[in-house]
Amino acid sequence: MNRSPGRAESVLGEHETLPIATDLALLRRVNELLLRFLPVGVVVIDRAYHVVTMNTAARRLLGLRDASNEQDFLHAVRGIPYAEVRSGIDRVFRERNTLMLPEILLDSAMGGNGLYLCLTIVPMQVDANSPDLAAISVTDVTEQVQTRQHLETAQAEQAQLVAELGTANKRLSEMNKELIDANEELQVANEEMMLTYEELQATNEEFEATNEELQATNEELETNNEELQATNEELQTTNDELRARTIDLQELASMLESDRTRFAEMVELAPFHIMVLRGPQLIIEAFNAGYARLLEGRELRGRPLAEVAHHFWQSNDELVELAHQVYNENVPRTSQRMLISVPNPQGELVDRYFMYMLVPTHDSTGEVDGVAIYAIDVTEQRTQEVLQERERLRLIFQNAEQMALGLYDAESMELVMATPQYLQILGHTYPGERQSFIGSLWYERAFVGREEDALKLWGDVRSSLKPVRLPEAHLTLAHDSEETVWNWSLVPIMDPIRPDQIRFMMALAIEITEQVHAREEAERLDHLKDEFLSLASHELRTPLTSLIGNAYIMERLVKDAQTGTQPEAAAKLAHYVGSIRKQLERLNVLIEDLIDVSRLQSGKYTLSMERVEMMQVVRQAVDEARLISEQPPIVVDAPADDPLPVWGDRVRLMQVLLNLLQNALSYASNSERIDVRVRHENDPSSSGQIVSIQVQDYGPGIAPEDQSAIFSRFYQAGNSQRSSHRGLGLGLFICKQLVEQHNGSIVVNSRVGQGSTFTIELPLYNG
Repeated sequence: MNRSPGRAESVLGEHETLPIATDLALLRRVNELLLRFLPVGVVVIDRAYHVVTMNTAARRLLGLRDASNEQDFLHAVRGIPYAEVRSGIDRVFRERNTLMLPEILLDSAMGGNGLYLCLTIVPMQVDANSPDLAAISVTDVTEQVQTRQHLETAQAEQAQLVAELGTANKRLSEMNKELIDANEELQVANEEMMLTYEELQATNEEFEATNEELQATNEELETNNEELQATNEELQTTNDELRARTIDLQELASMLESDRTRFAEMVELAPFHIMVLRGPQLIIEAFNAGYARLLEGRELRGRPLAEVAHHFWQSNDELVELAHQVYNENVPRTSQRMLISVPNPQGELVDRYFMYMLVPTHDSTGEVDGVAIYAIDVTEQRTQEVLQERERLRLIFQNAEQMALGLYDAESMELVMATPQYLQILGHTYPGERQSFIGSLWYERAFVGREEDALKLWGDVRSSLKPVRLPEAHLTLAHDSEETVWNWSLVPIMDPIRPDQIRFMMALAIEITEQVHAREEAERLDHLKDEFLSLASHELRTPLTSLIGNAYIMERLVKDAQTGTQPEAAAKLAHYVGSIRKQLERLNVLIEDLIDVSRLQSGKYTLSMERVEMMQVVRQAVDEARLISEQPPIVVDAPADDPLPVWGDRVRLMQVLLNLLQNALSYASNSERIDVRVRHENDPSSSGQIVSIQVQDYGPGIAPEDQSAIFSRFYQAGNSQRSSHRGLGLGLFICKQLVEQHNGSIVVNSRVGQGSTFTIELPLYNG
């Protein structure tokens, strides 16, 4: 493909073909036009007999004046035999086979139009997720039915006349036989009369009697002649009627031939190519003038489609396979848009785009006997779509202010179009060049590095067919400007018709300078905060150690003073000193939490790992929690003799369990009890086993909006403000970090007003 550098039109020219995705809307439009002008009515219904769509011919034949859809087909058509048609539709949906109702009378006595219709019901399903539909083909067979009825009546009358003629002939034969017998008797009598002439004279009276008998016989013969004449007249009348019936049949045959001729003209003048295939071998039976022009006089009728497919579609076997699927499955199919080389009027091969609709044809019994292929030239529509798509892309590129986009041709590496910001970046990168950057080559004007780097990135995308991304590309747009940071990507755009080939390359750059600076500032502040926590904890711990020691000394002195002269004053002093000690211990716990958080954040937190029996840790934690508070009671549910070893730090695991129990005692002090459940379970995410420990209270619970952040640093749930317990919000954060360092997990499940359940899962140690 030849292109001139610097011109976008050279890449997407007027005659260049760009494959795009199949436009099913166009196919639906073509189908609607085809159904509108065909003399056959088509109605599409769903399983509830609702009309989804129908064409004009169907409304005319069914006598429907209301054009709205969603009406009940069986009740909307007046005079239709409800039970027979409904049974047929149900049978089609149930058995998924085509059914033909050859003669359906729209009874005029029930409001119908008196027409005889042929209904062909075909199951339809566009795809696996679409609803079941059925297409009903409606054909007016009134003339055929009436003609057949007239023929049957004429044949019955003809048979009756033939029978009567046979009877008359039989009677005539019998009478002729009787006449012959009578003539023979007369001849014998004449001979006897000749021989006994003398006797006749003697017996004249007997002769006269014989004459009378002969006269009677002659009268009978005359009667028979009259009957024969009447029979001949009847036969003549029958012949006249048969002649009239023959003329009617000839007229009907002429009408059928005229209809066949008109249909052939419609097919011949159709704006698309039509090919008719017959039999399981898909023998080419006929095709219209559109295909005849493509074949240049080659006679292909009577040959299997697979042998001559290259005359139609070069070496494309997809349509041959699709045609066999249509024949075997009795389901219409539609191909994707295909690029075919066809000769133009000058005999030159040009590329044209076609879409093919393959429809099964049926014999009089409803069995599939062939396939009809309709080929529609959609080159002009595709060209319009390409132009519209190109215009949309141009508008998108011209109005994209937040991103820098550059579209490159995958074969020539030329820049096809770009957003103003992309061109501005190129202008800053190559300030000395005045010509337009449209049409420039990728590796000559890439701002991602050297020419070798640009070619390597391009080659990586071409070989992997996957995007390449540089999350932070630093770029200085001008000598006196600050460095900017860009999230840069090179994305392949695949050819919709050839999915294994790249059609375009999209260079995408989004400036993230502010986001990077904000992230760096947040990291700096977070580091300063960690340093502050470490410094504060160490500075606070030194005086606290001295205060705790002095508090213990004061407590011992007060106990000694209780034996003196002022026991009441000494008791009060002991109470205050004990309170000071408790507060100092609580402050020490807070400082320990700060130290733990600082170590966890800095990565300096170390564990003393060993084999730990979890049941011992659980019982020890429960005993210490009971010393803190006897209410609510703590109930332990654990297996009696099942060893549950884990690989961990005994002290830190004790810290986790004791923290959960203290939280339950503090925040759920009104709970009826606190349940601690220990279980030996299979890990659902792997083939290993785990130890599951649950701490459940029946207190106020935790709101849903707090559950997602309850394991964060310095976070306290909303209902904790109503508790007398105070803290820094570090306990659950430390618990989560410690459990995860033991390769375990901790989760919470809670409902407001129903309590909370914290679940710890640790891998079972098998060493």
